Amino acid sequence: NKLVNYSQILFLMHNNNLKVYLLLFVFWVLILFNFLLFL
Repeated sequence: NKLVNYSQILFLMHNNNLKVYLLLFVFWVLILFNFLLFL
């Protein structure tokens, strides 16, 4: 039971990391796109 809770917490943390990386990726794409537009 404790192991299941631990794995669920790890899974949630992993999902949060994926969301953060996805947001960072979108953020960088927007910055690069704006940079190219200004050039």
